[in-house]
This record gives sequence, structure tokens and C-alpha cells, in this order.
Amino acid sequence: MLPGVGLEAGSTAVMAEGGWWPGTRFVELAVDLQRRAGTPLLLGSGSFEGLRVEDERLAWDSRFNSVYLLDQRGPGSAARYDKVALTPFGERMPYISAWPWLEERLLAIGAAGMTFDLDAGRSPSPLPLIWESDAGPQVTGIATPICFEDTVPSVCRRLVWGEDGRTASVIVNASNDGWFGDWTPARSSHFDFARYRAIENRTPMVRVVNTGESGWIDSDGRVKDRVPGPEGAWLLAEPRLDDRRPIYAVVGDLPAIGWSLILLLLTVSTFLPRSPDDPSTGEAADAS
Repeated sequence: MLPGVGLEAGSTAVMAEGGWWPGTRFVELAVDLQRRAGTPLLLGSGSFEGLRVEDERLAWDSRFNSVYLLDQRGPGSAARYDKVALTPFGERMPYISAWPWLEERLLAIGAAGMTFDLDAGRSPSPLPLIWESDAGPQVTGIATPICFEDTVPSVCRRLVWGEDGRTASVIVNASNDGWFGDWTPARSSHFDFARYRAIENRTPMVRVVNTGESGWIDSDGRVKDRVPGPEGAWLLAEPRLDDRRPIYAVVGDLPAIGWSLILLLLTVSTFLPRSPDDPSTGEAADAS
């Protein structure tokens, strides 16, 4: 995780020129780490569009929860994914946010000082990882659902699959489960939800969680390695890529929506008035 305002040159310039903390120090540390490691880095960070100073305060047009892919080309070429499904009651107030005055009063009751000013990303898209092979430069897509997006099937599907087929070979989920405190069952449940995304998309997943549980899952949903939380640790993940195209990649949530509608119709039908001649009422019709 990278504190600050992201990797965009415009944003870091505003921070540095105005003497705002942290300036460029975290970006410089990330670039130095990438060069020393000699491998691309995935970095979670806030990101801003139109960051500026107004009346001696920072202002912006948009603010996102983002993941960057930093490689040897430097921050200016870092690809970025912005979270599209904001977490209810953690990053947005469902429905209530449509009325700012109501949201402000509700926050004043139970979460004074908290704001819900994150913007949702415009569309799910994988990050392009460029690597060298005997045939020259190759590009592999990495799907990076952020935090609770790994519990949203439609988002993960759109990150992994496009109209022309697979667009990402692996899913990397960066998550913050710190708000679960010491409640281990919640962390385990979040990890297990992520396994369904690997199965649905036949795509291996690596989960990197600041307070656990981290681990990696193969494309059949099998847990290959796992670090329980909260504890500090590291692990080496070696996911095997999968070229299968599952049914879910083609039909998405249509079967679930269809069965839900059928269940709703059956439930509604139980409240409809019935004729006395209907055998399901248990009443025999008067033959006379």
C-alpha cells in the first residue's frame, strides 16, 4: 500500500510545490524498490484527477481507490485501475448519498467526521503486464479487484473476460480487512468468497491482505497456500494459468437472475386468490 496521492506527475507536483506531506517521498521509495527488485510492482493507493490548491486547501475533481502497476518504465507509464464497486457503508451510502443533507445528518449520529467522497471507476479493465520472451515483448492482463470487489461476481467477470475472450490470466486482489479487528471468522469468510471468483472464471487468484488472510487459489478454487491473520508473513505464489473458458464467462449472472425471477413468481403466486375447484386448495367442489 502506497500512502499519498498516487503516481500521476500532476498530483505529486502539486504536493511537492505546495509543501504538502508526503510530497514525492513515497513515489520515490516505490520507484527505488521496483528497480532494486527488478520486477513490476502492484501498488494500492488513492488517486486524484484535477488535484489543485484552492484557498490554501487541497481540492480535486475526482478521487479514486486505485491499484497501479509500476514497472521499469517509471511512474509516468504506470497503468491504473480504479475501483468500480464501492463498498456499501464503507465507501458509499447506498441510496442515502443521493441526498447529501440526509447523509450528513446520519453520519453526524454515528460517524462524525467521516465522508463518503470517493468516486467509482468508469469501467473494469485489467492492467497490462509487459514481459520479455524469446519471441519479443509479450503482454499479459492482470485483473485487480480491490478489497470487497472480490465478492462481486460481475466485476471480476468483466475484469477477466471481454467480448473476444480472456483479457486477464490471473486475479490479484489487494484488500484491507483491518476493520474486522480480531474477528477471524470474518477474514476467513472473505477469503472463501474469493474462491468462488477463481472457480467462476477458471482463473487463479492471489490475495494480498494487510491483516490477513492472504494466500493463493488455483483456477479450480483449491487453496494452495494461506497466511492466517492477523500476523506478518510472506509467501511465494506460483499460479498455473488456465486456458479454459467457463460457462459463466459466456452467460454471466443470467441463470441466477432467471431462477430468482422464477422463485419470486412462485412466491407471489401463493398469495393469489384461488378457485374452490383448484385441487391445491384442499377443498372439494360441490358436485350438485
